[in-house]
Amino acid sequence: MKIFFNLIFLSLQFFNPIVCINSTLECSSTNDPHMINFNKVAFEFHYGGTFPLYESSYVKIYAGFKRCSPTSNAYCNCLIEVELYNGEFVIVNNCFGLDSEVQTDENNLDCSTQIQISSLFSEAAWEEAPDVHQSFKCATTPTNSIVVRTTLPSRKNDVMILIYKRPDIIDQIKIYPSDNYAFNSLQETDKSLCGSYDRADVPKIETNKIQIDEKIVSKCDEELVDNCIEKAILSPKQSFMTTRVKKLVQDCALDIKVGVESTGMFQKEIFEQTIYEELVKNYRNPQCKSDICLDSEVYNMLRKFCTCKGKVPNKMCLIEKKCTKSFKLCV
Repeated sequence: MKIFFNLIFLSLQFFNPIVCINSTLECSSTNDPHMINFNKVAFEFHYGGTFPLYESSYVKIYAGFKRCSPTSNAYCNCLIEVELYNGEFVIVNNCFGLDSEVQTDENNLDCSTQIQISSLFSEAAWEEAPDVHQSFKCATTPTNSIVVRTTLPSRKNDVMILIYKRPDIIDQIKIYPSDNYAFNSLQETDKSLCGSYDRADVPKIETNKIQIDEKIVSKCDEELVDNCIEKAILSPKQSFMTTRVKKLVQDCALDIKVGVESTGMFQKEIFEQTIYEELVKNYRNPQCKSDICLDSEVYNMLRKFCTCKGKVPNKMCLIEKKCTKSFKLCV
């Protein structure tokens, strides 16, 4: 009987192969930047320059930070670079206020193929992405995040990077490590920002050690969480969504503390993107074979949210996969 089930498992892997990138570990650098490492420790990092985000024997990833504006005390994501053991690289550099292409050591990557968030870890979905470089592929999600992944000879060392950017800054970077990195718990020895960063000369500040005035938190909550969000999206059932929204509110309060000019300025840029991505991750219809088919409850929540706003769900972005401008839930 055990052999029978093993054969079924192997056949499923053959017909629907999974990308050898670990989806259970995620590191993120958001806005100016608020960081969460692979061990789920949240911290702030307020320095300019280029710093390592991820390091393994095969792949190194660096992020660059510059002042969010000439008068700002905060530093924002503006560069992401992936370097391979053989010298090949891919880079997105918005540090000079220009919207960069996804450049490699050979040419620009073609990111025109759209892959649903729920299919990013499916090898079959990536087959549609053009092979313009032997070691990298690129795609776009419905929320207009750029996705870059490696295609190394040893696939268990591949990594994936999600980049949500505007012409002047990169709003968010998410890194998913290789299976080898995750299974060997290399984040404990990796001294990059996503691992066990411990530099004393440019120290990180753990978020839970920062005192924030509750009045500032309330101000951010009023700015970001309107009546429509509370009615349609947030409920005791959606505890995962409440947690994500609270994190955005907290980030807003931290921004005010370090002198960001406008309340919720950065969080507004990724607010609807965050809501959609969380719904996709938590409400995908398991019976549906299409990569764009979500549970009907998601559409009901979005319809209720958009009706409250006096609008309708954005069919172009949510269903037809033709979202070419800034991602919007409602139109």
